[in-house]
Amino acid sequence: MHKAHIFFAFLVAFIIGVFAGSYFDISKTVSLLLMIPASVAVLIFWKRSWVVVLVGLCLIFFIGGMLRFNDVFSRD
Repeated sequence: MHKAHIFFAFLVAFIIGVFAGSYFDISKTVSLLLMIPASVAVLIFWKRSWVVVLVGLCLIFFIGGMLRFNDVFSRD
């Protein structure tokens, strides 16, 4: 994959995360617990399987989008 395709995948994951964050109210604790398996997958498969690394990073960006939406709209 080209760098532009990878960037686009991260961008789409973040935007879908913001969209999902508008429908689901997930706490920061649950979000961070969901990030742990994705981070572990990225660390374990860094040089072995780039597909797993891409999926793990997309999941991290997805959860980051959800956290971003919840952080912005939780303020008064």
